[in-house]
Amino acid sequence: MQVYVIASSAVRSVFRFLRTRGPALAVIVLGLITIGLWLFESRHEPDGLRPTSLNNLRFAALASLQYATSNSDFLPPGGRALDDAPRWSWQVQLLPYMDQERLYDRMDLDLPWDSERNRPWTSYPVSFWLNPEQRDPDSLGGIAITHQTANSRVFGPRRSASLAENSQSDGAAQTLMLGEIGAAFPPWAKPGNVRDPARGIGGGPEQWGRGDGSGCHVMFLGGNGRYLSPRIAPEVLELLADPNNGVPDENEF
Repeated sequence: MQVYVIASSAVRSVFRFLRTRGPALAVIVLGLITIGLWLFESRHEPDGLRPTSLNNLRFAALASLQYATSNSDFLPPGGRALDDAPRWSWQVQLLPYMDQERLYDRMDLDLPWDSERNRPWTSYPVSFWLNPEQRDPDSLGGIAITHQTANSRVFGPRRSASLAENSQSDGAAQTLMLGEIGAAFPPWAKPGNVRDPARGIGGGPEQWGRGDGSGCHVMFLGGNGRYLSPRIAPEVLELLADPNNGVPDENEF
């Protein structure tokens, strides 16, 4: 797993370098990173699971690392659904790092996410927040949803721990960051879209995992991703969910 720690540090260094270079170079380098990670990670996927959803998660993970690079090493806060601050989800905060600056700039961030003024933008389905294999609609009541969630132990309500803090004990490569969900899909703009992976990956309303019970794709803080089986042991999932309680052996998951 040491290769993942090295990769995470390298990716963050690349982001710092690219901020001083043109966008064309950024596209080329990030494209090569994505291809390399896909080739390495695809060995974990069982037959029948397509990589599109994992690619969407990977895009979000890379954006999270770039956000941290631009914000003193901190990930975006997750918020709570009923809180006044932050008024927006972590996914909204990542939009400028995912080639969605125009959508982000049209939002009035001084108003709540569900205000009438912001409704034209929060009703817009964003493809990389979705799992194309889900048969559910991409919006509910005119509000666009997401098929992804973040680790509640990493994305704090008002302040997330820094990547360094999250990596100090267990290491970034074995701490869960993002994953697929299969029920109770929240609006992608709504704060509070975080779940505890230790609740299981059975696809329930408060769990990670696809709705068909087939497990899920996940991304780790190190920028590495893979498929997790629904048969993963609860004690192993607990170790992967918490950044400070130890790590399992790789052959255990």
